[in-house]
Amino acid sequence: MPKLYDLPRDKGIKIMLGENFKATDGSKYVTFYHIDGMYSYCTTEKTGAVVHLSAVLPLKKIKKNVYEIAVPTPKESKPGGVSETV
Repeated sequence: MPKLYDLPRDKGIKIMLGENFKATDGSKYVTFYHIDGMYSYCTTEKTGAVVHLSAVLPLKKIKKNVYEIAVPTPKESKPGGVSETV
């Protein structure tokens, strides 16, 4: 499963937020630009607001240049119920 840090920078890659993640402006996706340390630089589809997703966020490829945030199932979660996306 790829992580956000595996994606190439400045390619217009869309990250679908899905049901478990909400943007304050109601956007359904963000555009990924680059990793800056432990976080990324992304902007929302509707207002262009800056969003900083964790660089280790697990992703699932949907199609070319489109990914969604992969929400781990309980089996994939770390011991103690703490998942990678927390």
